[in-house]
Amino acid sequence: MSGAESVSGLPDNARGLLARAEAALPGGPAWIGLAPGRINIIGEHTDYIEGLSLPTGVDRFAVVRLRPRADRTVHIRALDLDESHSFDLDADRSPPQGWRRTMVGAVSVAEDALGLPGGFDAVVTGDVPRGGGMSSSAALCVAWVSALAAWSGHVLGDAEAARLAQRVEHEWSGVPCGLLDQLASQASRAGQLLRVDFRTDAVTPVPAVLPEHAWLVLDTGVRRELAASAYAERVQEVRDGLARTGRAHWRDLTLGDLTRGDVVDRRLRHGVTENVRVDAVVSALGVGDVESVGRLLAESHRSLRDDYGVSCAELDAFVDAASVASGCLGARMMGGGFGGCALALVEAAAADAVAATALAAYRARFDHPAAAAVVRGVDGARGWCSDA
Repeated sequence: MSGAESVSGLPDNARGLLARAEAALPGGPAWIGLAPGRINIIGEHTDYIEGLSLPTGVDRFAVVRLRPRADRTVHIRALDLDESHSFDLDADRSPPQGWRRTMVGAVSVAEDALGLPGGFDAVVTGDVPRGGGMSSSAALCVAWVSALAAWSGHVLGDAEAARLAQRVEHEWSGVPCGLLDQLASQASRAGQLLRVDFRTDAVTPVPAVLPEHAWLVLDTGVRRELAASAYAERVQEVRDGLARTGRAHWRDLTLGDLTRGDVVDRRLRHGVTENVRVDAVVSALGVGDVESVGRLLAESHRSLRDDYGVSCAELDAFVDAASVASGCLGARMMGGGFGGCALALVEAAAADAVAATALAAYRARFDHPAAAAVVRGVDGARGWCSDA
């Protein structure tokens, strides 16, 4: 793919990020990786239980630009933090802290899986809200895989690229995540949602052109680190819960298996009912029944709040405020939980009014730097070589 083909049709903010990266690391040839953040319409905390999800990539991006060096040194500059990190490909790579861990992890995983021609200089930038539930970390990892695969001459399938990005989270960040975020960033297509079956890894496009409606992201301003949150605890709870039911696979679970009425049963109940909601949303979209989609979003939030226990006061307040605003069909928390973003389905003409109403109610209760924005679906990740 040529540089011209790669930037064709990109939104203005993506072009701006690419220009910023080029200004910080001019000249060429250079290899670029571009990957979107994502929203997940429904199907939350289901990817690691072989469930179903319905995500799509959206118009917020991570960008990696690298230029080869003649030696084995890797020098990476994080433009948004104005910080840098260097290491030698032939030296010990003890895990660093903070953002450096993800960068070193991405290079190390790619080197192991793909082989790298040598050292390089790189810059990274992006506009996916960090820690906001739109998968900034996954987008960054996918952008790294895209750039490094293009440079090393590999053409990766969507699932292969997503799994390499997932390895960074597992092996370097310590987050036992499923494949939802990485696959959404890698494989999304504008005008579609992705029905992802994590039991088989099958990805089925679901047409979702809604000209009279929009997806509104409500950012609580509350940031959390998944590795230090209750995320890993939930993963372990549902694994233990499956074992005690005697079922071999998550998807074989039914509500009839949940007879103890304890907290583990509630965790499992979320997974069982959320899978049903995913296909119900797919069916509703197929007949243009947006009212049912909104109702199912609200049901998902109640399940995540009450059964799975991953919401928080700020998310609940934002969801409640948006849900009662005129023009909102339904809303729910999105992402890992414990902060981050909520998602609302709104009438396009009412999006600004819903955002203003929800923000006013939220700010009356909390002092966090909240924000709201309409997001649009985009194509997934790409990697290419710039013109010399």
